[in-house]
Amino acid sequence: MLSHFLGIYGPVHILEHLVPMRGTILHHPKVEYNKKGSLKMKKISWIIVILVIVGFSTASVLGYQNASASANMLQSPESARDLAVNYILQNHKELSLTAPEAWDCQNLTPELLGGSTLEYTAGGWKVTVSYLVVLEPTYAVNMTYSGEVGFQWVGTVTSNGTVTETDFTAGQ
Repeated sequence: MLSHFLGIYGPVHILEHLVPMRGTILHHPKVEYNKKGSLKMKKISWIIVILVIVGFSTASVLGYQNASASANMLQSPESARDLAVNYILQNHKELSLTAPEAWDCQNLTPELLGGSTLEYTAGGWKVTVSYLVVLEPTYAVNMTYSGEVGFQWVGTVTSNGTVTETDFTAGQ
């Protein structure tokens, strides 16, 4: 065998076992060949090949589904802020407000690791978003509006976009 002749083990040694060829230096005596000299595959070999193909196909599909699910997840605290503001506009129409087009942002995060707090302001709006720095955070949102019709709103926004109102007070 070539690898024994050269005194090394490596790709050639591996090839001797994976791709034996009749009539070559890589020929392996325990492998069966058909009349044409090609490698003969037994039924069990075909079953293994089919199982490998099915396994890779299934893994690819599941990976695609996981990628699609993560694409629907919130990617930023700004998304949580926007969902909370839209929730206010849709569920408290008596306020007759419109969402600001641009926000100023200030990072209120203390020197502690593991969480973050951002404050967004625009016009009479003030929105504070706090969250843990984890794969799928739940954003705690505190919102106030100081205008003709003021309000205070407290709620959460999950990483899948579900908004939950925990407190609402109008007329502040």
